[in-house]
Order: sequence, then C-alpha cells, then structure tokens
Amino acid sequence: MVGAFEQALLALMICVIMLGMGASLTPRDFYLALKRPYGLAIGVVSQYGFMPFIGFVLITLLPLPRAVAVGVLIMSCMPGGTTSNIFTYFSKGNLALSVLMTVTSTIFGVILIPICPSSGFMEPMAA
Repeated sequence: MVGAFEQALLALMICVIMLGMGASLTPRDFYLALKRPYGLAIGVVSQYGFMPFIGFVLITLLPLPRAVAVGVLIMSCMPGGTTSNIFTYFSKGNLALSVLMTVTSTIFGVILIPICPSSGFMEPMAA
C-alpha cells in the first residue's frame, strides 16, 4: 500500500519531471508540430475512435458484470495523460506533439467522453 508520504514524493517527482520537460520546449517546437497536423489528427482518431471500439469489443467478448463493462467502456474513452509525455521525453520522441495531443484529447474529452458511452454501446447487454 502506498502511504501519504510516498504519494507526496511521487507527486513531487512528477512535478520536477514535467518542469524539466516544459523547460526543454520552445514555441518553435509547437509550431513545427502544428505545421504537420496529421500526427495530432491520428492521435485524436485513435483516442476517441479505436480505443472506445476496442473497449466495446472487450465488453462484448468477455463475460463481465454490467458495472465492470461500463467501467471498461468509460476507461477506454478517457484522454491520455502526463505519463505518455514522460515516456515520450525519455524516449527522445516528439515531446511537443505529445503535449499537444494531451491537451487536445483533454479538451475533446469534455465533449466526446459523454457521447461514447451514451451512443448505444450498452443497449445489447443483458442486465
């Protein structure tokens, strides 16, 4: 079990890592990432197209209780977070694109997360 001290320490470590990543970016990095918007579009389609579809396939194929199935579907619709940015930073990937994808998926999530589970995915399931 992770105690309060370990949680505070982990939060502090994430803050330091995020500060280091942010300090390594310039406005030009974001400009170059936005100059070719295909990566951002692929990320949004993957985040709110493929992932909810995979969640739907999982809850259809696996014999899950209804509450767990709803949880799986909702989790498959959630936006990406800072962990992907950390992995992108450590793997020397396109960090500006990763940060833009996190921001975009979070903003789109306000609209798209309520739409995905309410679009009729749960209707065929038995109670």
